[in-house]
Amino acid sequence: MTIDERIEALTAGLDAQKLRVDALTQSVELLSHMHQDNEARYERLFERQGQLLERQGQLLERLVDIADDHDGRLRRLEGQ
Repeated sequence: MTIDERIEALTAGLDAQKLRVDALTQSVELLSHMHQDNEARYERLFERQGQLLERQGQLLERLVDIADDHDGRLRRLEGQ
């Protein structure tokens, strides 16, 4: 094998390796962007979930008040 052939073989190997590194770099960048997008989406979902839970708590408090009112009316009616 001549020196030129050896250089050619080494260069071809380096080119293939560079292509693999470039592909891996692109994959990591894509995963990073996907992760950031998912993080933002989950933040919005958790914020909305918190709002819904808060609203649910308010509605449950109203139901308790209504039940207490009905209980008081029933007790008054039973007492008559």
